[in-house]
Amino acid sequence: MVNITKIANNLTNCQAAGTQLGRRNLPRYLYHVTTENNYQQMLKDGYIKGHHDLNSSSHLSGVFMFDLNNFSKRWTTMGIEWMGKLFTFARGLIMQDAKDDSNIVVLKIPTRTLSQRKLKCRNQLTDSETHNTYGDFATNQKHYTRKKNAIEYINEGNIPIQNVTKIGEADMGFNLRKIIENPTENSLDKLDVKKILQNLFKNTPEEKCINIATKET
Repeated sequence: MVNITKIANNLTNCQAAGTQLGRRNLPRYLYHVTTENNYQQMLKDGYIKGHHDLNSSSHLSGVFMFDLNNFSKRWTTMGIEWMGKLFTFARGLIMQDAKDDSNIVVLKIPTRTLSQRKLKCRNQLTDSETHNTYGDFATNQKHYTRKKNAIEYINEGNIPIQNVTKIGEADMGFNLRKIIENPTENSLDKLDVKKILQNLFKNTPEEKCINIATKET
């Protein structure tokens, strides 16, 4: 006679083992950058609210994040050509949060608090053959990092603020809205990405990694 209880227990054990194996393929922490004004609203709401990707051709919605290892190696040195210069992903990340005079903050999120089913990753280069507008499972991230891709993570849904720690804050000294209203040839030079990143991660365990990365920028 088939022992249903034994089969159920074995299935549960296999699922638990699979979950643990999947966790090993994920960074321990992910990071989300936003403004201090937005962060205060998150504290009131009780969660980081997801949003649709800024890229209109994308099918991804959620909270967009990065892992420090890939960020320090790829986001600060890779990007796209824009106006004859390399426009890095790190610069783009900071610029999109420079819409008012609020400081910028970085939030630290343990991946153990996120659902593997809802966590995706993708290559940042939209013209790459490995770029997927639907995203890939985050547990497959090594497929992209082996190819030295700049990747980001997307949690499809909101993230409870109780699982989040604010670890840094910095003054950007840059307002994108004002730049758009009164652009000049050297407008983007006012955005000191190196200084902002160093201040953002100052006095944190991540500081050394950021300092090494920004030496190359």
